[in-house]
Amino acid sequence: MRVKFLHISDLHFSFSYDKGDERFCRMMKKMTSPLEQVKKLFDDVEKDFDFVCVTGDICEYGTVEEYRFIHDWLEAYFGCKVIGVSGNHENRKAFIQGFLGKEKCDPLYEEHSINGFRIICFDSSDENANDGLITADSCNLLRKSLEEKDIPTIVLTHHHLISSQFDMPVAQYGDEFREIIRNSNILAVLNGHTHHSYEGNFEGKPYYTAGSLSFVCECINNELNCYEHASAQRFVYDNGILSKTIYEEKNDPHFIDRFSI
Repeated sequence: MRVKFLHISDLHFSFSYDKGDERFCRMMKKMTSPLEQVKKLFDDVEKDFDFVCVTGDICEYGTVEEYRFIHDWLEAYFGCKVIGVSGNHENRKAFIQGFLGKEKCDPLYEEHSINGFRIICFDSSDENANDGLITADSCNLLRKSLEEKDIPTIVLTHHHLISSQFDMPVAQYGDEFREIIRNSNILAVLNGHTHHSYEGNFEGKPYYTAGSLSFVCECINNELNCYEHASAQRFVYDNGILSKTIYEEKNDPHFIDRFSI
């Protein structure tokens, strides 16, 4: 089996950028459209992916129309199925209706099979926990899914899980989640949230964080410096081996805005 897929994250797409934190709205109005950042990376790349996965913050508190638009735009641009999970900047109800095309999805958990390759969309977003929360109910669903060990599988979530990778709090999770991942046969855990590309190991499994297709932030002396530097990850699964290539802009990061925190 040979499967090729793209991992992108944190587009923060909106038609207007009038919702949410005033400082971030001001900054996002100045940044290049996420659609242009996608094209900047991939207009000259062969788009031969079997699917594209988007690990959250797809829209900036979007409407049903915005989620439907970005989903359809990505599928038309890449010419393949697009799979996504919810992030902390998502409007969950609009995400479910506009991006997933469902009226309800409770709990927010999905499985997809493409050419015999399984993608588990595992929700870490919670309206009352901005840094992410992995619940016992979600763990029960994941454990049941992973009882079938002979299917090549990746797990997608939004929030990062390794505290040392970035200076933001990790998602809340317990020993049960660690044990499920540790005892599984999954190929990798993929996530977003930090806007910085990262490769590591979580409970003995390969772990990959995608960079952003909107903005990147660095905190210096209580000021948040915001830049553009588009980044994404390409994966190939071939004969039991998963390999990764990073796509990113060749130019230095482009400064957008700065504000105090």
